[in-house]
Amino acid sequence: EDDLMRKFAGEWVSAVLTRLGMQEGEAIESRMVSRRIEGAQKKVEERNFDARKNLLEYDEVMDEQRKRIYSFRQRWTYLAVLFLVSMSNYIDRNVISVLLEPIKAEFQVSDTMLGLLTGISFALFYATLGIPVARWADRGDRRFIITISLVIWSTMTALCGMAQSFWQLALARVGVGAGEAGAIPPAQSLIADYFDPAQRGRALAIFMASATAGYLIGFVLGAQIASAWGW
Repeated sequence: EDDLMRKFAGEWVSAVLTRLGMQEGEAIESRMVSRRIEGAQKKVEERNFDARKNLLEYDEVMDEQRKRIYSFRQRWTYLAVLFLVSMSNYIDRNVISVLLEPIKAEFQVSDTMLGLLTGISFALFYATLGIPVARWADRGDRRFIITISLVIWSTMTALCGMAQSFWQLALARVGVGAGEAGAIPPAQSLIADYFDPAQRGRALAIFMASATAGYLIGFVLGAQIASAWGW
């Protein structure tokens, strides 16, 4: 039994062969059966060829549309904007890591509460909203989704700095996670539209480098600001 038999022959064929005394793994030595297998293999190859052909034709059509709608400069400008948006995402997400000691001293909280602040309070909505936002991005205006997300997480990050209690800060971090959940899926979808398959890998690699840049800036700049003016 193999993939071809499961696809082009029913279970009754396997049952008949078993009754005829065939064992698992035993080769079928029959010209008629061999011809049927060759025919099944040809059908599989034809299906795969048609699927590849349709994908290639789709890519050719999309490539022509890209050239008409987006110029070379526009594509790379849009990528630069998305890079900055994603970098802001990672800065806001990680800057709190260098502020934990001042926060602990001011609010007199335990390490467990700090773990709550950096863990579940952020991840609660960040993890659960990612799939619905990606689904919305498939059907809605992706630029609008990114804009709304940017406004939400920037506003909630500002509210983190204005918090007067630990729970106000934790609630603001929940808002940061909810806003940042809407950034990456629509951005990656837009990049797939802007760049053809030959350039898409490089464009996505540049975009994902924003995470490293965000980590670096968040840690270094956040530490400098905290030491100079406080968290």
